[in-house]
Amino acid sequence: MAKVRFIVTGSNHGYRPKPVRRKEILKPYDPTKTRPLGIPCIWDRLIQQCVKQVLEPICEAKFSDNSYGFRPNRSAEHAIAATYKHLQRSNLFYVIEFDIKGFFDNVNHSKLIRQIWAMGIHDKHLIYVLRKMLTAPIKLENGTQITPDKGTPQGGIISPLLANIVLNELDHWIESQWQEHPVTLNYSRNRENGRQDKSHGYRAMKKTRLKEMFMIRYADDFRIFCRTKDDAIRTKIALTQWLSERLKLEVSEEKTKIVNVKRRYSDFLGFKIKVCPKGKTGIGDKKFVVRSHISDKNLRDKRQKLVEQAKKIANPSEGKTEKQEDVINKTVTAKKILTKRAVQDLAQNILLENYSAGDFRQVLGVNVFDDVTWFNKESFEKVLQYAPVFAAMECGDFSLVKNITEEFRKAEKKAEYRLGKLIEAFNPA
Repeated sequence: MAKVRFIVTGSNHGYRPKPVRRKEILKPYDPTKTRPLGIPCIWDRLIQQCVKQVLEPICEAKFSDNSYGFRPNRSAEHAIAATYKHLQRSNLFYVIEFDIKGFFDNVNHSKLIRQIWAMGIHDKHLIYVLRKMLTAPIKLENGTQITPDKGTPQGGIISPLLANIVLNELDHWIESQWQEHPVTLNYSRNRENGRQDKSHGYRAMKKTRLKEMFMIRYADDFRIFCRTKDDAIRTKIALTQWLSERLKLEVSEEKTKIVNVKRRYSDFLGFKIKVCPKGKTGIGDKKFVVRSHISDKNLRDKRQKLVEQAKKIANPSEGKTEKQEDVINKTVTAKKILTKRAVQDLAQNILLENYSAGDFRQVLGVNVFDDVTWFNKESFEKVLQYAPVFAAMECGDFSLVKNITEEFRKAEKKAEYRLGKLIEAFNPA
């Protein structure tokens, strides 16, 4: 701690952070594109953590309840649960998917400092340290250095907190349009448990021509929920203009769109979400329930990673000549990735590419469909029981069936029985 105090306050020139090393990394869902990652030195990271621990309790008291990203005791699961509530209970079926162009690279420093001051943080030395963090020189991959005039480095410990401070003004502005509008508050009532009941306020607001909107935000990824298409169109125009004028942020017109979740899926936090009718609640009234699945981009990314892992098992790295050492290394890797989806990929790579589906069905007594649909069938649960067989075949050593993982030792007898059938079928005497 003595060195941290000296770095921040002890030197004659004041706090001067070391250059932030920039590294271009591939985007998870689009390997053809990259995004910049800023890596501060260890001492600057330690100072950022100290500043965060001072700022976070103050800011948490001012943050909106509709913000869920990078906050204590909040997670993506809470954001998805709130999304379900708006769709299934409130029947807000028009979702505006907003995308801010390069949010972390375009944060206005002067605006951010004013927002920090407005939150009640008036320690000028702390604000000086924050400004120095924002303007720390960036060392590019080619060795040159630049001094940023906007943006916060992705990779810094304090960057998510600063992002929430920037967008907190957006949260409260959207709430003031409907949830915290004066009309809503005037007609609201206090319950016996102390909580505020806004149902009467919302009923009064619906008689006006104001836009009904609710927001769920996770860092810079947020969705606006509206009841009608007209409200959604007007909200999209108003919010785009507000972001440009107040926060100096640009909205991507190509990626920002309005989705009717009764007809199409809306992607949010790795899920694709839609509502489907379920029965009737009255004469002509339909009840809608949420249907969600892993998003297409996320599914492609996970499948590609598992395929690469399976290929590494089948083709170990060079430099290992002894067969037994190869088998052991493959077995260790098989233990780590032996999930339902991984077993599916192993079965496809081992069996479906080398043997016909008929052979598979004849030996295991299980139907195998094409690689797109077969893992959704009930038969996959049966295939999962014989995962040790697949892993052992991948490792090239049938004697390792019993030693692969504790989870499948309960099925030893069945695995050995099926293993005998496999040996008879594929290795005839």
